[in-house]
Amino acid sequence: MSSESALNVPPGMVHYRATKIAQLGMARGLAESYPASGVLRSAHPNLLLGRFTEWEEVANLIAYLASPLSTTTNGAALRVDGGDIRNVT
Repeated sequence: MSSESALNVPPGMVHYRATKIAQLGMARGLAESYPASGVLRSAHPNLLLGRFTEWEEVANLIAYLASPLSTTTNGAALRVDGGDIRNVT
């Protein structure tokens, strides 16, 4: 878990941004180091989840976004991609 400072440098806080982007990179690196079982690995080699996303998993994100729990989730591009995208932002 990181913060918006990984993407937006707070004035005078470059050192803080470095720690936040490091958290994102570390999480991604660990996920790639310990991928799941390798289901359909040849067709989708970057799927860290090791399987396709179920419709219920997409629905869970939609339910979250439609709920009061997402009050501070604004302007974010959220993905339910099983780890297919290799960037950390």
